[in-house]
Parts: sequence; structure tokens; C-alpha cells
Amino acid sequence: MRRYRLLSAGVALAVLCVLALSGTGAAADASNATLEVDVTETDDLVIVSVTADGDPVENASVSATAATNDSSETVFVGETDADGEVTLEPPSETRTVTFEATAGDATGERTVTLEGERDLSITVSQTDGVVVTVTDGEPVADATLEVAVDENDSYAGTGSYLTDANGQVTLESPSETVTVALTASHENASAETTATLEAAEEVENFGALVSQFVAQLETGDEPRGIAVASFVLEHNPGNAPAHAGPPAHAGPPGEGDADRRGPPAHAGPPGDDDDGDDRRGPPAHAGPPGEADDEDEADESDDEESGDEDEGDDESGEDDEESDEDDESGEDDA
Repeated sequence: MRRYRLLSAGVALAVLCVLALSGTGAAADASNATLEVDVTETDDLVIVSVTADGDPVENASVSATAATNDSSETVFVGETDADGEVTLEPPSETRTVTFEATAGDATGERTVTLEGERDLSITVSQTDGVVVTVTDGEPVADATLEVAVDENDSYAGTGSYLTDANGQVTLESPSETVTVALTASHENASAETTATLEAAEEVENFGALVSQFVAQLETGDEPRGIAVASFVLEHNPGNAPAHAGPPAHAGPPGEGDADRRGPPAHAGPPGDDDDGDDRRGPPAHAGPPGEADDEDEADESDDEESGDEDEGDDESGEDDEESDEDDESGEDDA
């Protein structure tokens, strides 16, 4: 009986030794592992995950050190939970932070730039057209701007836009007053607002229209002069509408148009049907003389000769009168 007790005690001791050795080996493996540190930033949290060979590490010590101008400061210390995670609040401004995790002799670190809490702001200006500006204290480039209207309203400027280097988006001026919903987002920050866009005033003077365009023009890839020239050509009030063109009766003749083209019927050289037609050529009294003209000239010659004879008779009569006067004078002298 005593022999069995000794044997049982020996087996139990051997099992304990094996378990002890197994635990020591496992601990050594964990302590020699390299820790992996991942950092995720959301709108209101920074999540740090610590793993070893893909498995979460519980109770790992995590510290966060933020860089300053000339040094660094520890801004957080904590331990991971059963999921190998620890959370902290984001910084109030953009900062570069190094996270270091320690579990036994194993360590790991990760350096990231945290954007921090950002409050986007949306402003709308309608001084020269419609200009929307997105800022977070400074203009935000490449922010997404969503423009929407109520389902009962209509506006040609709805859609999605990206802000330029000045944090701005230029929208179309509405044809009538409309309220739009504006949503701006950039990385982990967003903002919403509404704005009432006033209908654009009619610009009757073309020069004023060009001046308004130049005032709104922003320097881009296209040279400024070319952009202005293109605008002038496109909006010139002298441009003919798309449906404009010559009237239907103008242009080269087509089939069936022979009777409507060319000079009027009575003009041009005579044809076969015009022989003897006195409607062609100069008027009757113009051109070289004919037989009728010879008779007219003869009549005029006779009239001239008759006129000369009449003048001779008149002169003879005057001589007779002078002779009578002389006779009467002689009688008086006697």
C-alpha cells in the first residue's frame, strides 16, 4: 500500500514539473515576441490595438508621447483590455504622437499624426456669384462639399464638389431664389448648414457682364486672357442663335428651285419666244436714227427754212415803213 502511495506521489510530482516547465516556456515565448501597434482615429476617439503574432495582448502597457517644438511630452499612459485595445481622446489640434506598447520583455511602437478635434465651418458669399468657403481656422483644400435642395425645389448647382486651394467652391447663381443644404467633410471632420441663394440680377450691359466674369475669375491652368476671350465669344450678344441661317429661298438652287432663281423673267438676252418683242433693248427714242427719224429731221429743216423766210418778210416790212417816213418828211419840208 505504501508502494502505491509513493508511486502516486511520484506521478503527481512529475505532472507538476511538466506543467511548470510548460508555463515557463510559454511565458518566455510571449516575452520574446515583437508587439504590433496599430492606431485608428475616429471623430471622437483614438483606438490603440496591441497584438503579438496576430493575437491581442491583454494588460500591455501603452504610453503616448507627443512631439513639441524642441522636446516631447507624455500625453497618455494606459493598459490594453481583453481585446488588446486601449482608447484615448483625440488631441485638440494636429499633433505627431508616438505610441509605445510593452508586455514583459516584448515591445512595439508606432508613430502617427493625429488630426485632433476639428470643427469645420461653411460660409456662403453672394457678392460676386455664389462662393462657398470651407475652413477649420484655415482654408481647407480638397474638402468634399455636397449641395442639395428640397425635392420640391430645383437648382442647377446641386451635386458634389471639391474645394480648391483656397477652400472654395463657386456655384451657379440660381434663376430664382432657392434654399440649399450644404454638407462639408474632410478626413474625420464634417459640418452642415443651409443657405438661401438669391436669384441673379440681369446684366443688360455686356461690358458689365465681362467685368463681373473677370472679377470672379481665378487663376488656373488656362491663361487668364484665353479664359476671358472664350467667355466673350460664348456670351457675345451679337452671336446668332443656333437656329439662325439664311432664309429658305437663299443659297444655291436645289431641285425644283429653277423657277425661283436668277434674274426676273423680263431681264436678260432674248430667247426664242422673245423675237420681235419690243420689250427688249433700249427705249424707242434711243439709239441710232431710223427712217422715222429721217422724216422728223426733214420736217425740222422745213420749219427752219420757213422761219428764215418769215424773218425776211419782217425785215422787208421794216424797210417799207422807213421809206414812208422819209416821204412824209419831204412833204413837211416843202
